[in-house]
Amino acid sequence: MHPFLFHVGAFPVRAYSLAIVSAIFGSAYFAGWLGRRRGVPWADQYVDFAVWAALGGLLGARLWEVLSNWSYYRTAPREIYAIWEGGLSIQGGVLGGLTAAWVFARLGRIPLGRFLDGCAPALLLGQAIGRLFGCTLNGDAYGKPTGTRFGIVHAPGTDAYLAYGPQPLWPAEVFEGIFDLVLMAVLVRLGSNEKGAAGHHFILYAFFYSIGRFALEFLRGDSPLILAGLTAAQIGSLAVVTVSGYVLLRQRGIRPWRRSQSAVDPTQSSATE
Repeated sequence: MHPFLFHVGAFPVRAYSLAIVSAIFGSAYFAGWLGRRRGVPWADQYVDFAVWAALGGLLGARLWEVLSNWSYYRTAPREIYAIWEGGLSIQGGVLGGLTAAWVFARLGRIPLGRFLDGCAPALLLGQAIGRLFGCTLNGDAYGKPTGTRFGIVHAPGTDAYLAYGPQPLWPAEVFEGIFDLVLMAVLVRLGSNEKGAAGHHFILYAFFYSIGRFALEFLRGDSPLILAGLTAAQIGSLAVVTVSGYVLLRQRGIRPWRRSQSAVDPTQSSATE
């Protein structure tokens, strides 16, 4: 696994940078193509949104990464801006992109929920490209040692090699990329959400991706434990699963944690007995 693909003169072309650019614009074009196929009136605006998503996503992804590993970055402040070397959190990127989508939809007078439903499959495609090509070749988001001959051996000079040397590591980033593609295929198979609750497909994405991310974090070798033996990504995933799960139940007409009428008004209960 090599972080540099080739050189243009003395300028190195990094796999990570190329993967991020491909993920942003590839997912934008995919969202536009899927929207046109489904007859969405704002389908062509997904391509215009790519620049917004890139700015919001990169800012959110880097900010989340820096805050999650502040013990390191506070001793190396110059590294905060070195995004070309890796270190972009998908969860932070989604939050940053979600903020950009809210602004973009309001300015374009597009229903935010419907707009996000169209973004969900494309977002998973972008995440898969980033994990399968960017992180794998760059040697970040790496796994723990497998203790066997099975696993990925990263190139010298990568973060993974600096942490574990030539040991085979769990391909955590590959597993996550494959999981993203499977979930993307499921959302595409579900078809348009035109008649359902606005934002339903995006909530499904948030719920199931967070479950998968929580599980895969146990294989990661680069995520420090910050609370109760959990990483920042796992804590964030639990929060998203809780909120999105609640929204999914409400969309189905289920109100969890709601007290019964008799519990609210005991006099009424006794009067009917």
